[in-house]
Amino acid sequence: MRKFFLVFALIITTPAFADGIRVTDNGILELYLAPPRRHFDWSTPRSTAFSFLGSRLRAHELNPISREKTALGHGMIHVSCNNSSGTAVEFWTGITGQDNPTESTDLVLKEKIGMGIMFHNFKDGFLQKDEDVHAILSSYYGRSEKNRFGHHSRIKPKFLQYGLSSTQCDEVESFFNTFKARQYDKPTLEQVALKKPEDVLSFGLTLDPYNLYLNNQKTPGSPLGGGCTSFATSFLKVANVFDPGLDDFFLRTTTMTKSRLIGSKENPVPLESILLGNRGTAWLNEPVNSNDLYAVTFYDPEKIYDFIDGLLACSDDEASTMSSCDDTIQSWKTGLEKQGSSFKKVTREVQGSYQGKQFSNTLEGVRIN
Repeated sequence: MRKFFLVFALIITTPAFADGIRVTDNGILELYLAPPRRHFDWSTPRSTAFSFLGSRLRAHELNPISREKTALGHGMIHVSCNNSSGTAVEFWTGITGQDNPTESTDLVLKEKIGMGIMFHNFKDGFLQKDEDVHAILSSYYGRSEKNRFGHHSRIKPKFLQYGLSSTQCDEVESFFNTFKARQYDKPTLEQVALKKPEDVLSFGLTLDPYNLYLNNQKTPGSPLGGGCTSFATSFLKVANVFDPGLDDFFLRTTTMTKSRLIGSKENPVPLESILLGNRGTAWLNEPVNSNDLYAVTFYDPEKIYDFIDGLLACSDDEASTMSSCDDTIQSWKTGLEKQGSSFKKVTREVQGSYQGKQFSNTLEGVRIN
């Protein structure tokens, strides 16, 4: 999500998973979330647009500090385990793309698709390598805000950690290798233009990597792709450690009037009509026409980050931080504990290089068994 311009995603997931989260200590699966540079206001299309633009400026154009900053947030994965053959498997990865700014600019300014940019799938998707993720996590430079201890500090990425059995290791390795085979190195524009449909790894938040993967196992060569948080979350689903209750904390749903905000050749939606005009004042036309609605549900990186931060407060031993534990998170946690799960605060030091400089970050997370 780091490079998206006004992008949201419709992710529909309906798999069935086992109750509780019970895994062995053969290996680990970690989902990392780097939060956006500033809080997002989703109340109107205009506030959302300006939230993105403000976060983008703070993260890059107005902040020359040579450290990683994300406009919308970014999800990443770390896996370290032994598969059923006894082979060690370890990788850090994420999915990204949309590296051709001309394409995005043309869609918004020339084709005037408005909020339809959220449904566009970019063909230049690729997987990030170990060093890419290390660079982000080690050098991340977040906004300053009061933490759960009551002190002001710059926020850092946080993570969820799960154990993996050898069988689960097989599953996540297969998922990773399937996407890796499509595009592991960043493609050039020329390479993207020459790709056959069956060779494309799409980058788009409307894509569901988990279900695309399942279909690809049945039909090799079928489409593959995803957005960064949906891709990262899919690892949890493939490993069968994703509790469906997490969707209540991870997902954001916005319902909009299609004719008002989603542009086409017959119904252009200029960007200025969202930023400055009436279209940007509300998601819905009044009176509401049920035949002209589009519900957008997406994995929100800020919501996922806030959940992990809240889970840390609920998992701390200190009474002072337990007082900031959110009731809904505590209720979810208690429900899993009754099924045999346990929660423990953990830390990890990540080192990496960003723009020629070496960085190190000690990150907090929660281990879920």
